[in-house]
Amino acid sequence: MKRFLMKLTLTMCLLMCVLAASAQLYTAPKHKHGDWYIGLGGGFSQSMAENAKASDFIFHQMPSVNFTLGHNFTPSFGLQANAGITTQVGRCSEAATKAMPSVYGNGRYSYKILTASLSGVVNLTNVFFGYIPDRPVTFGLTFGAGAIKTFGFDDKLALWNRTPNTTSPYYPVKKDGGQYIVGHAGAQMAIRLNEPWDILVDLRANATDNEYNGASDGNTIDFYLDLMVNFVYHFKNGKQQLRRFHD
Repeated sequence: MKRFLMKLTLTMCLLMCVLAASAQLYTAPKHKHGDWYIGLGGGFSQSMAENAKASDFIFHQMPSVNFTLGHNFTPSFGLQANAGITTQVGRCSEAATKAMPSVYGNGRYSYKILTASLSGVVNLTNVFFGYIPDRPVTFGLTFGAGAIKTFGFDDKLALWNRTPNTTSPYYPVKKDGGQYIVGHAGAQMAIRLNEPWDILVDLRANATDNEYNGASDGNTIDFYLDLMVNFVYHFKNGKQQLRRFHD
């Protein structure tokens, strides 16, 4: 499965190169310093594991915060680095909860994730409709990869892991966590407030090969969605003291 994630990441990078080539059509020639920005955002992360049953949907929405640093090389293409922390929730197998409800309870446990990622950003609005400096809303796509570190697991896992159960195996999650590669793809909507400020809404789908949310069923892939609302500030760039691109 790690090989699959590597192939997925390579495919996304190649796609970004193709879109970046088309984005050069709308490079603003008078602005040579690009568009640097930072952002701070909050939102929630939604577990999409196969054992996150529909009846448990509301319990799998956990708070998240992140910091963003980005650079637009052209009005249509840029790179974005993100770092943040997410509270995530997992759920042990349904067979375990039915066999020993006094031990497993509702089967839910929580843990935390430190995230770091690099994304290519393609502004689809500018690619297909040309660049307008004061356009109020634009839409784009993101593709990228990064790494996560899991920690802060519920103490209840220590009990689950040492409880003998002949009806079904215990839920095999270790409290010490781990480090994993993650690939992602998503969509963005940028709402222009004024020259320096934007509101950036970011929806991202993540996939990672770890040992949570379904390992007892033979599936080690974990999917989760991040929905973040970021306040973004664009710096003045270079001698021209411009915050954004100008023709």
